[in-house]
Amino acid sequence: MRRASVRRRVGRQRIGIRQVRRRAERITKRLSRLPPLIRRVIEVVGASTARRLTLVHLSKVVNRSPSHLNVIFCRATGLTVHEYAIFLRMTQAARAIEQGGKIEAVAMSVGYRSKKNFYRQFKAWFGMNPTDFRVVSRSSTES
Repeated sequence: MRRASVRRRVGRQRIGIRQVRRRAERITKRLSRLPPLIRRVIEVVGASTARRLTLVHLSKVVNRSPSHLNVIFCRATGLTVHEYAIFLRMTQAARAIEQGGKIEAVAMSVGYRSKKNFYRQFKAWFGMNPTDFRVVSRSSTES
């Protein structure tokens, strides 16, 4: 009689945006303690938030395979490269909106081709759309 093998699939847990923000903020604070390979990836991602980056491009920069790069990055930081890139884009967008930039121009400057996608992502990160965020940020600076 053949024994059925039971495999338990242990996948990466889906984490919420709050956890992503906390982890990404910790990454930027402890950047000097990260391995050089991870620092190089963070440097490349940070320098080109407006461009569309792929794992294939990043893997060529650091001379690793795309899947291996993502695994190494995830082990070192707790985030995928994509999650970290979105964190950088959203924080840059929030700063630009607070400074009075036009929302469509901000969306394009941080790499979103579609205003609809930018609004959806912004609302998921900050709990309000960019227009409301601008109003709240203006009222908090005036008070």
